[in-house]
Amino acid sequence: MRTPIGIRKKRNQNRSSGQVTAILGLTLLFLTASVCLSGSAANAAGFSFPKGYLGTTAAKYIDAFNSGNDSLVAEFHTSNFTEASFEKKSLNSRLYKYQSLYKMFGELEPYETLKKSNSTLVIRARSEKLGSWFEIGFEADESAPNKLARQYIRPASRPKVQNATMSD
Repeated sequence: MRTPIGIRKKRNQNRSSGQVTAILGLTLLFLTASVCLSGSAANAAGFSFPKGYLGTTAAKYIDAFNSGNDSLVAEFHTSNFTEASFEKKSLNSRLYKYQSLYKMFGELEPYETLKKSNSTLVIRARSEKLGSWFEIGFEADESAPNKLARQYIRPASRPKVQNATMSD
């Protein structure tokens, strides 16, 4: 049995104040979330790696990681780590770890530099799939110029977002 269209319109017009409040609340929630997310994306888009060997190396690592290509990651490791570091951890072991991290994280979006010195660089990045934050650290080998002794990824806190003010 068909319902006349006029009856449906009338039924929809009689929304309770609770329904209206709920709809307005959800709308406000989605607007707030989109503003917060766009602020994070804007900072990630504006991120630039520090100058110097470690900054260049970090950029190459992120490019290799985000490629999803094992051969590019293997090339990064063989080009940027000392031979001694492969005695501690083989290339196959590194690639296995990379594959599991890439499946879990997806791409990494660099957000900000946390620490920079002549021998250390730490950046904060966000996982595309998880939305979680991570520190990615690079430590130069002091005995071999322009080579890495260590690189790591570990969980990090979310960045402190500065609230916009309406003073102007």
